[in-house]
Amino acid sequence: MRAKESPPTPPRPAEGTQSELERYLGSVEHYTGEVLRRVRELRGMSLFELCAQTKIRQTYADYVETENFAGLPAPVYVRGFVKLMATSLGLPPEEVAQDYMSR
Repeated sequence: MRAKESPPTPPRPAEGTQSELERYLGSVEHYTGEVLRRVRELRGMSLFELCAQTKIRQTYADYVETENFAGLPAPVYVRGFVKLMATSLGLPPEEVAQDYMSR
């Protein structure tokens, strides 16, 4: 029986970028696709790296970030994608998923 894997540790942004990330997160009112994209970029992570870490198809991760809802699968899958992305980015997964899905 395999041991349960722990969630991935989000990459640490560069020293000067950490305060920029904190400032940005302090200004966020809602977790949108644009917010997920910006946090990913501030963490210095490419979409490819995020997808490799989360095992989400790159097309779907892009659709989440660009809010191309027509291209996404059923909401239950989208909620899972958002939670995985939030965890990888060091964001609170339940809060992010609930806010994202409420729209």
